[in-house]
Amino acid sequence: QQQQQQQQQREREQREREQQQREQQQREREREQQLLREREQQLQREREQREQREREEALQRQLQQQQQQLLQQQQQQLLQQQLQQQREQQALAAMSAAERARAEQEKRDHELAIKMQRQEQYEAANAALIAQAERRKKQASLYAAPPGAPGGGGGGG
Repeated sequence: QQQQQQQQQREREQREREQQQREQQQREREREQQLLREREQQLQREREQREQREREEALQRQLQQQQQQLLQQQQQQLLQQQLQQQREQQALAAMSAAERARAEQEKRDHELAIKMQRQEQYEAANAALIAQAERRKKQASLYAAPPGAPGGGGGGG
């Protein structure tokens, strides 16, 4: 009987050790899964940050291109204006004094009107470019906001 009790005690201890091993293995699996989830989240955050940076760089390049195009247009207009002035000076040289005075006044009136029109166009174009850049920057920052943040793309809260 004593041997039977000892045998039962050993079997109980063996079952307890096996149960502890299973529990330890389960904890290790859970810990590995948690580390894997954390690594995936870190990789996702890094990917989102990289995409946000790329979007901002693309917007910056686009804005620089638009500014360069605007500058080229202004330079072209200036060249055309200079050419027109040369033509007008040649025509003025052939006129009488009274005709020249009247033509000069008309020219000044016309140049002032053109200058005012160009200034309005420039201001409108600049305002449109600035508004467009701000919209795109806001849109990009809203898209890249972390989940749960106000206005974020993750729908948290």
